[in-house]
Amino acid sequence: MLFSPSRFKINPVESLDAPTGYGLDDRFDFVRKQFEKFSTPYGSGNKKSCEKVKGILLNWAKADAPKRTIQGDLWNDTLTINLHINNPMLPTYSFARQVIDFSNKEEKIIEDWFKRSVKRGKHLMMYDSPYKEGTQTNNTPRRAHNHALSSAIAHMQLGVIFLNSSNYWQ
Repeated sequence: MLFSPSRFKINPVESLDAPTGYGLDDRFDFVRKQFEKFSTPYGSGNKKSCEKVKGILLNWAKADAPKRTIQGDLWNDTLTINLHINNPMLPTYSFARQVIDFSNKEEKIIEDWFKRSVKRGKHLMMYDSPYKEGTQTNNTPRRAHNHALSSAIAHMQLGVIFLNSSNYWQ
């Protein structure tokens, strides 16, 4: 089912506060669900949907959202950012810029924001010790954890989308 992009307003959520222990910041789950409802037509080249994607991404980028404002469980922040913001918004941006025009300034604003956002949620757990014997994960490497995998997906998308960009490596 296609939803009209004009029906949805997705303002930046500027602060990030995933709970300690285990869990996500639920505000971002709502954002992802709303974003997916109207952005689905972008893949078929729907210009209104692509324009809405562009507007939302520019708003989030200009607000540099989300940012952690208090100390807490950074692993849950990593999953929140990548699962609900970076992973759905990166490919949507890639499709939208194939359908509608973005100025060089707009592309730079969005690209720089995505780089900061992915870096904020960068914990790949590559060098963390395996989970303890006798737990549900029973010596599974932490880099196989869903938080690490979600971050890895965001890093891959960032590289694929911006690899040829002139300032990607800066």
